[in-house]
Amino acid sequence: RCLSDWSSDVCSSDLPAAHWAQDLLDWGKNEEKKDPQLLPGEGMALINGSFVHVGVTLSLVRQLRDFWGMYIDTAESSFKLLGADARTLSEPSTADNKWFHETMQRVRKSLKAVPRSSEVQDPVSIRTFPQQTQAAIFAIQNLITETNAVLDKPSGNPVMFKKEDGSLEITPSGSFDQASLAMATSNVIEALMMIAWQSVRRTVHMLDGDHAGLPKDGVTDDDHLAMIQWPKLAQAKLEELRSKYGIRNFTSGSSTSDEIEDFWTNGTEMSLRAMELLRDVEQILMIERMTAERLGRGQSRQGDIEDISLRNIDDET
Repeated sequence: RCLSDWSSDVCSSDLPAAHWAQDLLDWGKNEEKKDPQLLPGEGMALINGSFVHVGVTLSLVRQLRDFWGMYIDTAESSFKLLGADARTLSEPSTADNKWFHETMQRVRKSLKAVPRSSEVQDPVSIRTFPQQTQAAIFAIQNLITETNAVLDKPSGNPVMFKKEDGSLEITPSGSFDQASLAMATSNVIEALMMIAWQSVRRTVHMLDGDHAGLPKDGVTDDDHLAMIQWPKLAQAKLEELRSKYGIRNFTSGSSTSDEIEDFWTNGTEMSLRAMELLRDVEQILMIERMTAERLGRGQSRQGDIEDISLRNIDDET
């Protein structure tokens, strides 16, 4: 378990850190021309901590930043095609969140010139876009807050402090356990899976044949099957996500044969799995986006509109 996937805080830092610590000691030996002698506790302080967990989570945060643009752009393209009601995105929010309000403003602005396709209310996957987006923003911001917090805290067992006289004090600590960071990552996973559900449902709506100008399954005179399998593919990927990411943080709090307690949050694995989930959700979003783009080109052809830019997209694709 420890070697294959870094699935616990304890194992995830100890194993790579043991190699890094040896490199550090070798460097000191070469530079100082003497063999460093570690005092009791100093060796454990070098390798026992949560720094790998935190470092992997920082990588996740960066990938979430890149993912966000794709999420918003994809939803926008579907909303335009389906003639979504911009009023749905104008609901007041009790959260004074600049990120959220700027996101809603951008999407609303893109829909102002889009005529309403029907007096029937939009599907839930469109109407709840503000709520799901706000939930995702909250989860991501909480993850960033927790990551920043642990960066400013000591990590290890034992923890070493420098006293006023310059000597080191070695203190037992449980600071290697970053449960709050692992839980914040778990919330991000939940938010991403909800985004994936929304995307799948919007793909279904674009191909269900109930919207004016959008043929069922995108069929044409030359292609009678067209995109009939696309919703099924998106749904299959969503079901796979449910099975892969259903069980997360608390797996066990066990003890050694000498009854020495141990506890792990699977925090590093959660961050690694969240990055894997990001790639899976991106695939689902791409199905939605390709559906919107392909149907959008079909709409233009039905209206006898010669659009050079659309032909260029076809060529590049």
